[in-house]
Amino acid sequence: MANPTTAVGAADICAGTLKVPIHAFKITASGGAGSGVLTNFQFTTTGTYVASEIVNFKIWKNTVDDLSTATELLAAYAGTPPSTNNTPLGPGLQVYSGTGGPSTSFRTFSYGIPNTVTWFFWITMDVAATVTDGSTIGVIASVNTDMTTAKIQAGSAAASGTQTLHTFPVITVQPADQSICTSSLSVPAAFNVTATAGSGLTYQWYENAVLITNGGIYSGATSAALTLTGVNAGMNGYLYTCVTSTAFCSTTSSAASLNVPALAPTRAVTQNNISGVLQGTNYNEIIGIEIDINCATTTATSFILNTTGSTAPGTDISAARLLYTGTSSIFTTSAPQFGIQASPSGTFTITGTQSLSVGTNYFWLSYDVPLTAVLGDVLDGQCTSITIGGTGTAPSPTTVAGSRPIVAVNSWLWAQGAVGDGTAFEIQDILDCAIDASNSVYTVGYFKLNVTFGSTPTLSAPVGYSPVIVKYDAGGNALWARMIGNAAGGYVGSYDGVAVSPAGWVYAVGNVSAGTTFGPFTATMGGMVVMVYDANGNEAYMFPQNTNTGTCSGSNLAVDASDNVYVTGYYIGAITIGGLSITSSNGGTQTDVFVVKYDGVTGNPVWLKSIGGGGGGAHGVWFNTYVNDAMKSIAVDASGNVFVGGYSAASSPLDVWSGEPRITAGAFTTTSVQQLDFFLVKYNSSGTEQWMKQPTSGTGGGNDMNKMAGLALDASGNVYITGSFAYNLRIGTTTLTNTGAGGNPTFVLDVFVAKYNNAGTFQWAVSGGGSGEENGYNIAINPLNNHLFVIGDINLSGGNATFTRMAAGGSGGGGNTVFSTITLPGGMGDLFIVEYTDAGVAVCGSSLVGGGEDATGVAADNFGFAYIAGDFEGVDPFIVGSTSLPFTMGAGQENAYIARWSSCVAVPLGVEWMSFTASCNEGKAKLNWSTASETNNDYFAIERSADGVNYETIGTVKGAGNSSMTTDYTFTDADPVDGISYYRIRQTDYNGNSTVSKIVSYNKNVCGVSVYPNPFDKTLYVSSPTTVNALFRIVNVLGQEVYSQHIFLPGDGTSLAIDLPLLASGMYIVRISDTDNLNLLLNTKVVRAGVAE
Repeated sequence: MANPTTAVGAADICAGTLKVPIHAFKITASGGAGSGVLTNFQFTTTGTYVASEIVNFKIWKNTVDDLSTATELLAAYAGTPPSTNNTPLGPGLQVYSGTGGPSTSFRTFSYGIPNTVTWFFWITMDVAATVTDGSTIGVIASVNTDMTTAKIQAGSAAASGTQTLHTFPVITVQPADQSICTSSLSVPAAFNVTATAGSGLTYQWYENAVLITNGGIYSGATSAALTLTGVNAGMNGYLYTCVTSTAFCSTTSSAASLNVPALAPTRAVTQNNISGVLQGTNYNEIIGIEIDINCATTTATSFILNTTGSTAPGTDISAARLLYTGTSSIFTTSAPQFGIQASPSGTFTITGTQSLSVGTNYFWLSYDVPLTAVLGDVLDGQCTSITIGGTGTAPSPTTVAGSRPIVAVNSWLWAQGAVGDGTAFEIQDILDCAIDASNSVYTVGYFKLNVTFGSTPTLSAPVGYSPVIVKYDAGGNALWARMIGNAAGGYVGSYDGVAVSPAGWVYAVGNVSAGTTFGPFTATMGGMVVMVYDANGNEAYMFPQNTNTGTCSGSNLAVDASDNVYVTGYYIGAITIGGLSITSSNGGTQTDVFVVKYDGVTGNPVWLKSIGGGGGGAHGVWFNTYVNDAMKSIAVDASGNVFVGGYSAASSPLDVWSGEPRITAGAFTTTSVQQLDFFLVKYNSSGTEQWMKQPTSGTGGGNDMNKMAGLALDASGNVYITGSFAYNLRIGTTTLTNTGAGGNPTFVLDVFVAKYNNAGTFQWAVSGGGSGEENGYNIAINPLNNHLFVIGDINLSGGNATFTRMAAGGSGGGGNTVFSTITLPGGMGDLFIVEYTDAGVAVCGSSLVGGGEDATGVAADNFGFAYIAGDFEGVDPFIVGSTSLPFTMGAGQENAYIARWSSCVAVPLGVEWMSFTASCNEGKAKLNWSTASETNNDYFAIERSADGVNYETIGTVKGAGNSSMTTDYTFTDADPVDGISYYRIRQTDYNGNSTVSKIVSYNKNVCGVSVYPNPFDKTLYVSSPTTVNALFRIVNVLGQEVYSQHIFLPGDGTSLAIDLPLLASGMYIVRISDTDNLNLLLNTKVVRAGVAE
């Protein structure tokens, strides 16, 4: 028979309590053999609870009256019914299992004669963590049993006691750590807690888990606020907790500590920077000194240091400086100087007064290193004592392992020469070079007969001259070389200029004979040709040529951020390019300059301008032999303004003295100053002349001259020019005096360098030279610090070139003290490179003595390295730094080369940049960048601009410190400006120096470009919500570009179909870039389906 057990009594239950008994009963059976089951088991709940306050109900069984060892009813009769009631209901009937007899019931026990079996059963509940304080629940149960041998139906309607649910107190404010200085032990330490509950609260505080009673130093032990008055140093580290209780439930707070620190600060020496130190530099970080102030502010007054670990401090260190950066752990040369010690050697003391705040304070020992410091020596230091608050104390440790070596101010890093076969009349010449965003180098020129560049296949032009373009990686390895024309042809021509767009298109300008072939393209006219290559050297496009009867010769070109191309050169007579025509001056008989802009998407000319006219015209026939050198200068700024420079010739010496009108550009006209005069013209993006500049005056009689050969722009649009001059030359307000043989009719020349701002206002002019003849050929800008790389040559045996040099550690500009000059030895046509600051002060240079070397091309990469390209002759081998280049040509011929030169200024190269892109991510700008290596790199600051000029920092990302592995970074600008946002990354070293990445842009208005289907077969469709000119590219998993196309998306909801060449099945990456603003619109993976062809 079934009998109820004693009903479960009433109880108070806290939220979250598990396995709470709410009802109990027992069943006793005896008699024949068989088994028993609970059938159609149901029970009824009463009270005020709601279903969400109960997680579940469970049934337990045992052969003894002990719930703690009971077994939950899980095994199902016939294996089909659920084992628990997973969805408790509110007050009312709760059905635990199905109905219909044993097949849906739970096996509970078995019995047999003469045995008597008793089973005990319990119903429990798991209470939810969230309940309403005071909710109640009770149970009335009815029990049915089914004995397979003897049917016994018995039930129980006994009710159990009511269970009342209660909430725990909620602590909303935890007690906080307290600190009491040992010098202020009478100051009370107060620990506070704030709690809420449904009924009255009580409090009890514990110290290190021991109950606290009021008395002595303790008060408030049973309140929300515990106060300790008169703590001692032995209580340092004690922990305090508070138990907050209602009548039924309790909550314990987190532990708060009592800190009773000693007044004496802790100190340590660190060393974050172990990179090389350049000769002639100041503020070189040696060690860092950390001082932790625990209690109250105090003052540091002196540091005892020494030069232990330095090789030769007496000669390698000109001064020791102690800088204070406050609570910042970043070294910076602009930090306040605590004190200085001249010429330290051994132990020395630096005194000063510096208030120290609570927390960690940072001091830095730095050294000034003279130019005479010995290469290979190392610099190091120690701090052995610090006076703080009037008491001397020693850091621990006083020093750390590591030192900084002294390294050379500049060096030739590598050089590569083209290889000929020594055949007579074999010729190689490199005329220009350019750098792409990945720091690959492109050179252009021409050759005759045979030439080999690195491991690329040998090129052959047995009859004529072939233009040639070569791509090198940043390590000097030739990646590919392309020649123009065919082996059986006659004269073909040369490439004279090269430029690379941000999108990676390579543009070359040159001059060829009619019928010259460029892959699938043919030059129908002789003269200027402009070719477009992709990054793999494939011919992509040929720009329209001159189709008129005049002579048109291209000299150089530039490309803007939208792939618009600007070409300059000279012409005679009438020329027509794509329907635009101009005619040279003096009835078409004189040589004038042309400037043409080609559209970056269509390749069609946009405007065509002429510079000429006036008297003998630009490049009068008297100096026509200079024409090929005259127009090497063109550049474009971020706003699409174009700057063109060159020089013009007077008709005769008499015209100079009479102030003959020289040349005209739009509404601007120059007058004759010397026989050859340079000019500089600015056009806006529409081709309208903005201003024209020329020398102010010059002297020297009939053989005086000045000519511009190179032009470059910095990121702010300032214009820098270089060239040569004879006699005296006045540019703006500065007069330059030639130091050579004045009056010599052979034109002994000196180099000049000058700067104008974007508005054409003269800034400065400097010169360099000596007893020989020096020519300035070209100029490039170091993007890291706006320094100038000026190249040229030094002629005449024994002739040296001298350039004014700045004081050690200076940065150029006003206030620098000239303490020496740079003297570069020269011979017959020996090349030189000189680095200037943007204020016109030469900081260092190098020349290569040994033979006739031309240095015609120069470019600077993102790391601040210069690449010089040209040719050499008359020397074997040609020594470039530690590299020996063999002369592989026939006697009297020229051998092409390219070399990499390191800046001599301590520009931090904390990271080796690999890539930096901006893309659309759900209306936000997602920035991704990668580094190939990092040295002493502290962090990256993300800077944004709405105009490309004024930048603000919008976030920082921690750098990897020191790493030789590829590291990827990402940052999302959640609120880019409307329209175009410009971004750059400023990388900062541990020593506080920084470099800036290239600039990328993001157009919020064109976010939303999409491509489909995916997977695809032969066609992809592209759509955009706004109008955009774009570059569509497909890259394989090896990073190789397999397809590219300029596209126009109308933004009207229509999709553009792009029919693709046959691609192998597999995964590819589609990259779509806005060519007007250089931002990456889409970078997504697609799959070429395995479709049978």
